[in-house]
Amino acid sequence: MVYKNKQSEIKDFVALELISGRKKYGDPFFEKKFFTSKFKVNPSYVKDVLDDLEKEGIIQKQGESYIFSADENRVFWLKDEFLHSYINDFTENLNKIGVSMDEVIEILRQRNIANG
Repeated sequence: MVYKNKQSEIKDFVALELISGRKKYGDPFFEKKFFTSKFKVNPSYVKDVLDDLEKEGIIQKQGESYIFSADENRVFWLKDEFLHSYINDFTENLNKIGVSMDEVIEILRQRNIANG
């Protein structure tokens, strides 16, 4: 498992909220207090993360708070980034235990047949 800093953990959490459909374009964003509690970070750290998310087009400031601003295209690219990251982690772990991709494909094929 790869260690991630708190900033990456928060960004991943936000991205997965969008990818899963739990949050959508225009929905209110979480309060800073939510992140300070959930991720055990101070408010100034959260401010830095919010600035990054705003630059990335995931949220936008609306008055004193934020809303989700990632459109369907941005969510598609977030999903694609996660997919490739998961595949990279998966193949790296396969290499660690000496299993080839062909072996995995065969196991998946057999499981699919067995599970109907």
